[in-house]
Amino acid sequence: MKRIVMTSIGACAALVIGAGILSAQTVDEAVQIVGATGDDAAKVKLYCELNKLVQAAGDKEDEATEKQIEAAVEKLGGEFAAAWEVGEKLDDKSADAKKYYDALDALGEKCQ
Repeated sequence: MKRIVMTSIGACAALVIGAGILSAQTVDEAVQIVGATGDDAAKVKLYCELNKLVQAAGDKEDEATEKQIEAAVEKLGGEFAAAWEVGEKLDDKSADAKKYYDALDALGEKCQ
């Protein structure tokens, strides 16, 4: 459910941020960026806001919520948006996807 929403949001975030700024190229780089986000208290707060929006959106398509999510991804910066984009391209059943989503889950645990 969350992964479906992430797919549409990441594509929009890439358009908002611009392909030239995106830096994450591999899953390992994306995981590293997600982990580094957890080291910055301000970014953790922003991610928690993003996470709440994604959870609230669920599987439904709501343009207003999608715009809020895009804005939240943008606030996290170009590197995070690039990492988000890498995650969207993963096969949910792959080992890389597990590694990536485990990193997002670890970051999400800081929201509690």
